[in-house]
Amino acid sequence: MDINELLRIVKTLLAKPSLGWIRIREAGYTWQQTMGYFLTPLLFLSSLSVTFFMGQQVQQEGITPNQLFFITFAGSAISIYLASYLIAALAPRFEGTSSFDLSISLVAFSYTPVYLASVVSSIHPFFQILNPIGLIYMIILFLRGMGVLLEVPERKKFGFMIISFILLFSIRVILSVVFAAMLGVFSHEAL
Repeated sequence: MDINELLRIVKTLLAKPSLGWIRIREAGYTWQQTMGYFLTPLLFLSSLSVTFFMGQQVQQEGITPNQLFFITFAGSAISIYLASYLIAALAPRFEGTSSFDLSISLVAFSYTPVYLASVVSSIHPFFQILNPIGLIYMIILFLRGMGVLLEVPERKKFGFMIISFILLFSIRVILSVVFAAMLGVFSHEAL
């Protein structure tokens, strides 16, 4: 995988989503390439920035920065993996194409503005306004990308998007709670 080409694709996706999704489809990334070369570094930076920004606040709640980093990084990575698997399985019900490689590309590349916003917003509290903007842009990217990558017809896109986001966010919340419980965050000392 050519990292420079990947960065060009990401810039194109953020500036011209329709063209960016076509380039992602043409690149034919496997799920391992998407996770290993794109998503993992982005998640690492985002998790690290969340840890730096929230570290002091959560320590008062009994969560160490290492625990916060683990919950953020592992929770995000595993939730994207599981949700992508379920989205690929769900696509044929919405007359789309079932492909784990393409569904993980759809989810991972759609999340780009959210993770970039979290990195920038960790610099100063003023930049927290970028987080909801990143989330809105994620929804727009996902909506445009599902037709190109998974070939979901226009009339089925809204329902597919709603179900996909319910999966993404519910899996993320459940995993965060499970990881926090495993790390003892909810122990009596922390409460």
